[in-house]
Amino acid sequence: MKRDELFAKKETQIGGFNFGEKTAEVFDDMLDRSVPLYTELQRMIGEIAAEFAKDGTAIYDLGCSTGITMATLMGAVRQDVQFVGVDYSDAMLARARCAPGAFTGWSAKRLARKSRSPWPCSSRSS
Repeated sequence: MKRDELFAKKETQIGGFNFGEKTAEVFDDMLDRSVPLYTELQRMIGEIAAEFAKDGTAIYDLGCSTGITMATLMGAVRQDVQFVGVDYSDAMLARARCAPGAFTGWSAKRLARKSRSPWPCSSRSS
């Protein structure tokens, strides 16, 4: 995992934060260092999902970023479910697709790119 040093160097003008390639490259480290008990939170998400998942349903990870939570869910949930990761950042989805071991051996999984605009409640995404 590459260490997050996006803002380590003093800049004369700081642009807006985005979830492009530079952020995706260090995102996992960014979360580990800035979210208290992040690893424990991931474990708990997997445990709760495993308790409530039902065969024949889908588990959605909205804002799946690099696929950390998706990998946690895939390791914890033993029911016959479909895993769907959704993110608007192509760079994050590329990292999720290439995460070592995250998506190997699972036939019912999808990663989808969606825009940041809200989804109408009455429509379904593919």
